[in-house]
Amino acid sequence: MAIPLTVNDTRTGASGGLGWNLTVTSTQFLSGTHTLPTTASTITAVASACANGGICTVPTNSVSFPVSVPAGAGPPSAVKFFNAAASTGIGTFTVTPTVSVLVPQNSFAGAYTSTLTISVISGP
Repeated sequence: MAIPLTVNDTRTGASGGLGWNLTVTSTQFLSGTHTLPTTASTITAVASACANGGICTVPTNSVSFPVSVPAGAGPPSAVKFFNAAASTGIGTFTVTPTVSVLVPQNSFAGAYTSTLTISVISGP
């Protein structure tokens, strides 16, 4: 599944062009008392583009894929899944990670839910 996000970096002056990171963590997929493995979710790719045809400096990403999305009863430490190197990622962007969820064949049939937490952090 694709999850479109909007990132808006309009910092100027001394703080402009420092770059940024996107990080992710999650709760474990849960259906009643049944869970999926904590390794169920993976980000397989990320696309980025200037939003609404605006003017921007396209982000230069150095993160390799796939990226395992950490999961736990309480969300574990987040991991970086996309970054804009210094002097890139300036302006407004649509950043779209593609998330894959592996459901083992022996999983209990049910509706599973999980909460993703995505953060934008300053710096390359």
